[in-house]
Amino acid sequence: MQAARRRLEASGVRVTPQRLAVVEVLAAHPDRHFSALELYENARRAHPDLGLATVYRTLPLLEQAGVANRLNVGEEEDRFEFGLEKGHYHHHLICLGCGRIFEFKEDLLEPLERRIEAETGFRVVDHSLHFTGYCPECRAAGRDREDRRGPLQEGAPGRQEG
Repeated sequence: MQAARRRLEASGVRVTPQRLAVVEVLAAHPDRHFSALELYENARRAHPDLGLATVYRTLPLLEQAGVANRLNVGEEEDRFEFGLEKGHYHHHLICLGCGRIFEFKEDLLEPLERRIEAETGFRVVDHSLHFTGYCPECRAAGRDREDRRGPLQEGAPGRQEG
């Protein structure tokens, strides 16, 4: 929490109890991906006076300070995760069956970023990558049967039978 507070202060963000309540929820669950409403509901337990509008105003500030990462996963609402210690060196796997979000903790795009910079002079400072598919539980339950691409093919590159 102290690192998050220092990051906010260094970014010029006024540290308030309400903002810290949102950060506390994110920091307590570093592998979860919250909607703004979920953050509000969780933070409100410790701070009953917290308003939903405050959470919505706080999230862009946390994002700018590098304390939270925004994830657009194709839902109506973006998701947010704790940003400290993560950087952009992980990707997301989004299950189309149950909606859960899993992390794949390897930066697959760093070599591509270096190549882009070498070939174009464009300095990449961030990227976002997510894969959609079906988690093992949904596959076992048969929820992947309506996949538009058809059945998984054994031995296809990047495909793994589970």
